[in-house]
Amino acid sequence: MGANWILKLPPGKVTRVAVLINPASASHYTRLQSTETAAKTLGITILPVEAQDVAQIDAAFVSMRKQNAGALIVVPHPFFQQRSQQIAELATKYRMPSMTSASIYPEAGCLMSYGTNLHEHFRRAAYYADKVLKGAKPGDLPIEQPLVIR
Repeated sequence: MGANWILKLPPGKVTRVAVLINPASASHYTRLQSTETAAKTLGITILPVEAQDVAQIDAAFVSMRKQNAGALIVVPHPFFQQRSQQIAELATKYRMPSMTSASIYPEAGCLMSYGTNLHEHFRRAAYYADKVLKGAKPGDLPIEQPLVIR
């Protein structure tokens, strides 16, 4: 998930945004940096909040409240997806508008998601694997770019 969406926030409405990251994932710190860079242009403060187990997710929301976060970004991670219901319930409890990258979160009760359809990615990968297994040369197959679902 890119950080460009943060540039679309109404100025003056949200000044502190929590970013839920898993400290076990090195890529989360890269995503955090790109989010901080985008937020800085609008004067928005990014509040990194770490969680890598169930209890830490609960504690993360308490921390967000204490830090006066006005919104939440959930960085993509399989553990967070497994806990989407818990995250959605806590986001509702703490009245924390939440931005995610997968539709599983809004289906659980989070505010919104912005990203590609992962199920479609897997379906298309199977399509390509089938073509290759039936003799197609990978270099002859067209390259597809995923579309962002809005």
